[in-house]
Amino acid sequence: MTTIEAGLSSAGFSIEEQMNCAAHALGLPLLVLDAVGTPIAATADFPSDVLALLQRNRQVLLQQGSASFPTLTLYSLAQANATYGWLVLPTASEHLSLQQEDQLAQFGSNITFLLWHRQEIDDHDRRYREHFLYDLIYHNFESSNEMTALGRLWNYHVDRPHYVVVAEFDLTRSAEQLSSHLALLEQEAIRFFSRHLLQPISLMLDDQLVLLLEQSDLCRQSLCSMVERFQHELHARAAFLPTSSIGIGRLHRAPADLCRSFQEAKQAVSLGRYRHPTEGITLYADLGILKLLSHVRTEELDDFCQETLAPLIDYDEKNDTAYLRTLEVYFEENESLPAAAQRLFIHANTLRNHIRKISELLDADLTLADHRVLFYVACQSLRVLRYLKQ
Repeated sequence: MTTIEAGLSSAGFSIEEQMNCAAHALGLPLLVLDAVGTPIAATADFPSDVLALLQRNRQVLLQQGSASFPTLTLYSLAQANATYGWLVLPTASEHLSLQQEDQLAQFGSNITFLLWHRQEIDDHDRRYREHFLYDLIYHNFESSNEMTALGRLWNYHVDRPHYVVVAEFDLTRSAEQLSSHLALLEQEAIRFFSRHLLQPISLMLDDQLVLLLEQSDLCRQSLCSMVERFQHELHARAAFLPTSSIGIGRLHRAPADLCRSFQEAKQAVSLGRYRHPTEGITLYADLGILKLLSHVRTEELDDFCQETLAPLIDYDEKNDTAYLRTLEVYFEENESLPAAAQRLFIHANTLRNHIRKISELLDADLTLADHRVLFYVACQSLRVLRYLKQ
C-alpha cells in the first residue's frame, strides 16, 4: 500500500489528531516538523530542550538528516522522492520495540499523506495568489478597483498605502539552495513582521523576496529600525542562512503606484551594494547621486574619476599615504571632522591638516559648495566603479 493509499482512511483527521493518536499508541512524546525544519505540531510533553536543539541545528537536519541526532528518532515523512517533514521521538531508534516501529511506520504514512494533501492545497492557493501579486507589482490591471476587488479574495487591503521591500541574498546560491533558502527567509519574514504589522504580504520572485508592508503609522526610519531588528533576529534563529541585503521603495498612496515602489526597492537593493556590499538596508529616497551615476557609462565614470582625483591617487601611490581614503570618509560622515576622525583613528586636528593638504593637492577650496560637490560626486563615482570591477 502506498503512502497516499494508506492515508485515504485518515483524510478526515488533522495532523494534530494523528500525532496525538500516534503518541498514545507509542507511549512517547512526538513532534512533527515540516520540510524546512519548522515545528508544525507537538504533544504537550515533548521536551523543550530537544525542540531547542533541533531549531539550533536546523541546517544540519536539512543537509544530513537523522544521522547527526543519534539520541533521537527522526522518521522521514517522504513520498515519491519528496520530503514533507519529519516525525521526531525523543529517544534513540534502537530503543524502540518492533511493535513501536510498525506503529511509527503506519502513523508516519498517515501524517505524510496529510502533509502532502495540505501542500497540494497550499500550492494551488499559492499559485493563484502569486499570479495576483505578480500582476499587482507589475500593474497588469485595467483599474485600481479591479486590483482592490481581487485583493480582497485573500483579505489583502491593497487600497491602503504599503511599503515595498525587496530582500536578496548577498552570495550566489545554487538553484536548489536558493529555493529552500528563499522559502525559509519568507517564512521567517512573515513570522517576524506579523508580530508588528497587519498582514504582511510576501512573494518569492526569481532570486528575491518581495514584501508588502502596510504603512499604518509606520514612518521610514521606524521601518528601517524594524528591518534591522529582523536581520538580527534572523541571524540568531537561522545563522546558516547566507546574509542578505534589503531595499525599500518610497511610499506611494495610490494602489496603481505599487509597481513604481517595487522598481524603486529593486533599484535600492542593487545600488545599495555600492555603499554596503553585504547586509545593507537601503532606502530608495536616500540613494541621492547614485541614482544618476548608475546610468552613466563605466568608461565615462572612469574618465571623470581620473581627471578629478588623479592628483590624490598619484600622491598616495608615490608617498604611501591615504589621502583619497581620508576624503572619502570625510564625505561619508557628512563633512563632520569629529565623526570622520573617529573612523580614521586620528585626532580631529590631524584630520583638519589632512583636509588642508588634500585641498592643496587638488588645487581646490573645499569650503566652496561647487568644489565640494565636484569631489563628492567623484568619490561616489569611484565607489560605483570599485563595485562594478569586483
